[in-house]
Amino acid sequence: MRVSSIFLGSALLAVPRFARAAEPDTDLAFFTAAAVDTAGFVAGGALMATSRTGGSGDAQRSFGWLAIQAGFTLSPIAAHGVVGEWDRGALFAAVPAGALAGTAAFYRSRTDGVEFSTQDSQWLVWGLFTAGLAASTAAAIDVLFAGGRRHEPTIALRPTIGPGQAGLRIEGPL
Repeated sequence: MRVSSIFLGSALLAVPRFARAAEPDTDLAFFTAAAVDTAGFVAGGALMATSRTGGSGDAQRSFGWLAIQAGFTLSPIAAHGVVGEWDRGALFAAVPAGALAGTAAFYRSRTDGVEFSTQDSQWLVWGLFTAGLAASTAAAIDVLFAGGRRHEPTIALRPTIGPGQAGLRIEGPL
């Protein structure tokens, strides 16, 4: 697991970033969102599929479920990070992160897993899962429109230091 995370981090650092690119690479950002969501599904699905029935298998299934939801949380951050919109990615990740926290709290209180719980509990877990999936999907769609957004502030305060002067300069379009 550690080797794969080092490889992923190195691959993200190797992605060329141009200082003055005319348009952000929305295709790469969308692909990143899809890849992170898919990785969460693969890792979580593998944990769930290889778990035993009952006992310690419930914990493994719970971790698999949480791994899928962790992918939903990381996907908006990674995708919006590709186009330089880290703050927007964090906003989109808030809903999946809340759903992940809610599911983790549920699994903390119910050690027998969701399979053997009441129907209300199953509705809760599936509702949190769906909310995280929907928000992650909305973030992936939103990143496709990053090219049409202006990333420049309307007003900027810049420090000015020069021969015989020091202060703040107010800049912006009129």
